[in-house]
Order: sequence, then structure tokens, then C-alpha cells
Amino acid sequence: MQKVKISQYNFIVNLDVDNLLLYNSRSNNFIKLEKNIYFDYVIKINKDDINFKKDNDFRKLFELGFFINYNRDERNEIIINFEKNKYCFNSLNLTVAITNECNLNCIFCYVNKEKIQKLSLKTYKNILNFIKQYHEDYKIKNLFITWSGGEPLIDFNKIIKLSEEVIAFCHKNNINFESNIITNAVLLNKEVIKSLQKISVSNIQISIEPTEILDSINRPIKNTNKANFNNTYANVKNAAGLIPIVLRIALSKKNFTQIVGFVEKLKSDNLFFNKVNFALGPLHIPYLNSNLDYGILNDVFDSRKYAKAYFDIYEELLNKNIINLTPYPSLDNECGAYKNNVFSIDAKGDIFKCFENVFDKSESIGNIKNKKIKLTYKHTNWIKKDFDFEKLECYHCKLLPI
Repeated sequence: MQKVKISQYNFIVNLDVDNLLLYNSRSNNFIKLEKNIYFDYVIKINKDDINFKKDNDFRKLFELGFFINYNRDERNEIIINFEKNKYCFNSLNLTVAITNECNLNCIFCYVNKEKIQKLSLKTYKNILNFIKQYHEDYKIKNLFITWSGGEPLIDFNKIIKLSEEVIAFCHKNNINFESNIITNAVLLNKEVIKSLQKISVSNIQISIEPTEILDSINRPIKNTNKANFNNTYANVKNAAGLIPIVLRIALSKKNFTQIVGFVEKLKSDNLFFNKVNFALGPLHIPYLNSNLDYGILNDVFDSRKYAKAYFDIYEELLNKNIINLTPYPSLDNECGAYKNNVFSIDAKGDIFKCFENVFDKSESIGNIKNKKIKLTYKHTNWIKKDFDFEKLECYHCKLLPI
């Protein structure tokens, strides 16, 4: 008889007197179940009284990860997978910051714009040479590029030309190529959208505020206090249905009460959910912008209040039937900066592990002109970074897999 135990990553939510919702953060499965069935199985496990061959219901719960083999070490599986996922040699993931110039003046922007930089012809060629050398060394099967900035559409022609050469190289060497772009959508007209389709851009992430007033405060047009909201929203409409769009909103104390109304607007305009989605993220405080108004600190949620605001928004959307599901957790989403095959490159060709460091040469781990990245201390410190999984709160944390 196979000996089993309860997974340490089970969450139990009481739905009513008779039923519960069971979720497992390790397997990422959930199921509605009668309480007496679940707790009967718990008792049987303690008595080693489970018959796998005859009990189909239990076998299903076992397959979903709610009950596991007695000798299975779930926590160390997570640690091993974390270390294993750091190292990948069949793909290359690049974020290319074409320029640090921008046509907006977002108060929470972390990009250093004190000296405008644009991608030079030399850096352009060095990026191509770097990709070719990386493929020669590792025979990659997949290449992912995120075009970013500043505002990347300011230098859109270079994105087009570089993409065309990369696509030709990938086609010749049987490499799957995919790209996306992070933009404020100021310049995202219909012609730009058509060009993005031609160069294999599969996703557009657009930063936005939920109202015109907030847009004028947090994302004003450069050298003005004017909002760009209406233009951004019109350009979202133009692109909707042609390329998948995610509207990224930095959740703050100023805008969290406006999010539901904004999503309602998306739905009434037939944009949400199939054509356009939205993603909430914490308001990020920059550390490179010397002109930062530190009054913005008053708008930032601490982690607990941010989590509450986040879930309150989704609960209201759910109750209003604007959405019919809540965001499902995705596993193994550890930061790419700790992986060996993820790099960010700025317009000067300086290479960084973390995108938030771009255009800050002091954080660079090398330059693209060298074709190969040398294992400097700055580089290896990112890759070998250890997390203290032995901490008591981590050891017993059911959220650890997420």
C-alpha cells in the first residue's frame, strides 16, 4: 500500500457549511470539494487506509497535488527548481533600450534622462554581432527581444531595421523569434501598428493612468502639464484586435479608486477582455531621476495595503460581472535578472542584468562591443544570488511556490 501525506501547500477556503475550496500553490490546482470527503481522507491517511486502485476520487486529488507521496520533499523541490531555472542555454532574452529620450515626463520614471542617448550605428551592429556570437556558442532555439526606452517609438526606424536583420538571421538558423514593446502609445498610430506586425511584435505593453486628470499629474506631456490620456486611449483603440495589448497601471493611493471605472470604460468600448487586458503593479519609486518630487512617496502603498487594494479591485470587478474570473497565479516567475541568459542593453551598448539599472553605467556588467560577456564580479553576483530559504517564515510559507 502506497504511503501518502497531505501537501504542505494546501489552502482551504470554507465556501459554506458543506463545501470547501481547496487550492495547492505547488501544483497550482484548485477544486471544490465536500468537507466530509476531504477530512475523511485526512483521517484515512493517518491510518494508512487508502486504496489507490479502487478510490478514483482520492487518486484524482493525488494527481492534482493535494496529497503526495510520503517521501516527497516539496520544499527542496522548489529550491532545486529555482536553481535549475537560473540556467538556460537554448534561448536568449534581451531587453533593448533604444533611447532614454521620452515625450512624456512621468513623475515615477526610473530612467536617467540627464544626457540623451540614442542607439548608434556602431551599437546597432554590435547587438547583431552579440546575438550571432551567442548563437555560435550555445546554438539557441529561441530569441526574445523586448523593445523599450525611454520611449522606443521615438527611434522606431532603428527598431524596424534591427528587427529585420534579426528576423533574417533567425530564419536562416531555425531560431524562433518573438518580440514585444513597452510604450506610452503617444506615437502608436495605425502605420506604426502595421509595421510592428511585420516585425513579429506579439504584445504591446502600454503604461497609462485611469483618468485624464491623473494622467496630467503623473504622465504629463514633456515640458507641459497637459494630459496625453485621450491620445493614448485613441491609439489603444487603433491597435486593439491587431496585436494583443496589456495596459499597465501603477497602483497608488491616488488612482486605486478609479481602476474599476476605467475597466468599465474598456468593456463598454468593446476593448476588454479579448482585445485589451490590464495589469496592476506597484507604484515604483525611481532612484535615478535627480528631478524627482519626493512627495510621490505619499502615494505609495506598503505591501499589505497594496495587496488589499489589488484584491478589492478584482473583487468589485467580479461582483459587477465585469470579469468572470480572478487572476490565476502563475508559477516559476522568478526575476529574469538572476538567470544566465537574460540581459538588458542600453543605447550605448552597456549591458545590465536588471532593466531598472539601464543608462546607469556604474551598474553595467560589460559592453556589447565585446561580443562575449565576461564573468565579472557584478555579473556573477547576480547569477549566484542565494535566497535564504531556511528562514523560518519561508520554510513554513505556503506561498513560497508562487
